[in-house]
Amino acid sequence: MLTGFVQQVKAVNVNNPKTAAQYVSPEDYGAAGDGIKDDTRAIQSMFSSATLKKLKVVIPAKTYKITRTISIVPPAGSNEFRLDVEANGDNVFLYGGSTGACLRIVGLRFSTWKGVKIKLLNAPNIVGIDLDTDGTAHSTSNINFTTCHVSLGKGIGQRGWRIGAVSSGGADISIINWNNCSVYGNYGKVINGQIGWHNEGPNSLNNVLNTCFGAYLDKFFSNTSTDTKNTGNGAFYFYGTGTSHNNLEFEISNAQTYLINGGRFELGKHMLVVHNGNVAPAIIFRSIEISNYNPAETSDLMNGCLFFLDMPCSLKIDGCNIGNQTPYTEKMIRAFGGGEGKAIGTIIIDGGSIAALKNKFYQVNLNKTKWSVYLRGVGRLVKGVRSDMMDDKAGMVQK
Repeated sequence: MLTGFVQQVKAVNVNNPKTAAQYVSPEDYGAAGDGIKDDTRAIQSMFSSATLKKLKVVIPAKTYKITRTISIVPPAGSNEFRLDVEANGDNVFLYGGSTGACLRIVGLRFSTWKGVKIKLLNAPNIVGIDLDTDGTAHSTSNINFTTCHVSLGKGIGQRGWRIGAVSSGGADISIINWNNCSVYGNYGKVINGQIGWHNEGPNSLNNVLNTCFGAYLDKFFSNTSTDTKNTGNGAFYFYGTGTSHNNLEFEISNAQTYLINGGRFELGKHMLVVHNGNVAPAIIFRSIEISNYNPAETSDLMNGCLFFLDMPCSLKIDGCNIGNQTPYTEKMIRAFGGGEGKAIGTIIIDGGSIAALKNKFYQVNLNKTKWSVYLRGVGRLVKGVRSDMMDDKAGMVQK
């Protein structure tokens, strides 16, 4: 009985997929996996066959060089498909294409991808994984990406993940979970326009980043598009996020709800920028640590601030520990609101502690838009020790 059991296990061993009909691997289609030979045709054939035959893709610990976008789409006659992928190794795909994305995924649903790692070379504006919809496939959703990683090259405008660059209207890119995923830029030098996660989908809802990490990026997350007609709109949630050495963590211009819950952000320049857009977002930072930020001195209105709000929105900073190399003055939060004066913005800081030189560490009502500010139980952080901060009695609300 034991011998029979061992033989059965060997038959479905993911490290030897050729022995089991339910798996395919790059070698089945002639890939070399040495990082030198162009394996584009073999990789495309593997994914096309897997989607058509409903097979799992298992990729061994090799490096496959790709020189043009791999299109992963529903088979003919379908508008969606399921495809599970399990990969191993440091750089599974090495993308040397001059345009587009290493992997473009349309219509994928109810699937799990594990261990996929992509290294981009140096062409500008290329992407690691592009999630989208088209005229046939109206939903790309219910996907789990686990321990997937994108390493950016030296090209300006490169992105780790792009969501909904083509989709429009009611196209659905939702319920996508990134678990323990990461995007790294270039160590020691942040390159202009490089983004970890870039959402451009107008209907992207209930997407979650869980214990994900981004470092040496121009922007960790952005939903602002160069095409103003297709600026991302939806809801994203971040749990246990970590970042380091980024120019900007969150750039938001047109959104619904953002929750950043738990995690540590360190050694960056700016935490949040909200641009003037069509839909006022509600943004909550809860129980996070912001450590050793040194906001960049710029010539624009963002000059030296950690949170910059140029749209009437709702920002809540709840139980957060905010420290930096130079204690903040009133520049920590700067709220304008677009200048139209047609709405009221709200800032709520509840509990937590801030390294600040003054009780008033924010600037509001700098133009026609009115901002309501509520502070409760905020502590002063001095050399890592929390003490009383507000002039009024403990527990009272300042407005």
